[in-house]
Amino acid sequence: IRSCTMMIQLASRAAGHFSPLLSSRVPQQLRCNHLRRCSAAATFSKVKPTTSQASTPAAPQAPPLGKYAVPSRYLQPHPSNNITPHIASLVGRDLHLRPSHPIGIIRSKIQEYFASLSTDNNTTYTIFDAEDPIVTAQQCFDDLLIPPDHPGRAPSDTYYVTDTSLLR
Repeated sequence: IRSCTMMIQLASRAAGHFSPLLSSRVPQQLRCNHLRRCSAAATFSKVKPTTSQASTPAAPQAPPLGKYAVPSRYLQPHPSNNITPHIASLVGRDLHLRPSHPIGIIRSKIQEYFASLSTDNNTTYTIFDAEDPIVTAQQCFDDLLIPPDHPGRAPSDTYYVTDTSLLR
């Protein structure tokens, strides 16, 4: 906390604020990197914005859920079904389509890489996007040469919808 307080104090002095530490004249955007663990960050989050800071634009809303975001589709009354309602609600959020999400960033980097390969050697790469999350055991395991006794096939490691279908 001491280093955080010193950094905030130095930043407030650099900005021309010579009032006591954590006063209302210290800019709100000066924050501690420790977030919840640091009392300096908690105090700074309580500072009221000035009139020039009050008109900040609203945060962008999350895009709508994908076409596979239907939890009832995954909650089948089958004895092998081990998908909980919470897991079913997470399917189909299309995180890979959100440009600011880490998965979306990695996806765009991979696509850029393959696009650069296709221009270099005249090869066409097809992007398969928004595939159905329910696949057969053959598609998920057998086609990838995963042996029948592999631990990844266990219900503790794979979400089964039925005996032969599972989540990708």
